[in-house]
Amino acid sequence: MSSLPPAQGPDESPSDEQWEAFLRDAMEGGGAGAPKEASARDRLAAARRVRRPERPRQPRRPRSASAWLAGAAPWTAAAAVSSSAPSSWA
Repeated sequence: MSSLPPAQGPDESPSDEQWEAFLRDAMEGGGAGAPKEASARDRLAAARRVRRPERPRQPRRPRSASAWLAGAAPWTAAAAVSSSAPSSWA
């Protein structure tokens, strides 16, 4: 890094010596590189871990036959009605 002091005040531009020192440091690679930022996926995953701890998963119970039939009945009825429609409707 440069041993020259930074410019004073927000409106004051750097002196020629400060500018030359900055350019020399940049060309030599003496300045620290930009920090590596985490990807959006990593930031979201970290936020989820902080916000909501992972719950222990409970084993899933298989659905009973009556529950499966109750869920499948409306679809079966819709399929039966649509297949019995006259061919002139299509």
